[in-house]
Amino acid sequence: MIGLVLTAVVAWCFLTFSLTRAIGLRRWRAIVVVVLMTLGVVAAVAATLASRVVGSNRFRVPLMVGSAGLVVIMYLGLGLIVVGAVNLAWWLVTRRSSAPVGARAAPVPSRNSRRLPVIRSLTVLVLALAVMVTGYGFVRAQEVTVTRTTLAFDTLPANFDGFTIAL
Repeated sequence: MIGLVLTAVVAWCFLTFSLTRAIGLRRWRAIVVVVLMTLGVVAAVAATLASRVVGSNRFRVPLMVGSAGLVVIMYLGLGLIVVGAVNLAWWLVTRRSSAPVGARAAPVPSRNSRRLPVIRSLTVLVLALAVMVTGYGFVRAQEVTVTRTTLAFDTLPANFDGFTIAL
């Protein structure tokens, strides 16, 4: 349980930094993102803990919402790691190429370059993909198919006659 809460705190820190500071959001947008991320992480952790303590039948709808939030946060985190790697690589390449030979590289302001709009667009794309992949997974999870197959073995003990296995 402590591991879940600790993981949620680390995920919250990484995601809020990636969604606010790294892409340069203005103050009010950053506040909205931090509040939404906080509510999402708290809802996901609360639903998971409630299902473990009380049982999943009582909290079926909150558990679905919480687990969907947790999955979106997970996919968003994975996507933002890729966006962060692209941002870092772009920064390193522009920093090296802008310096004359033998001189120290001056930092390139990110707000004046083409990098910031690209990183913002990638972040929005990652968020949209995270929501779409999670939604697709929940829709496909409702399409359960049952295939019944009867197997006969001569060497199978009599105790297993009529035994059902679900995969």
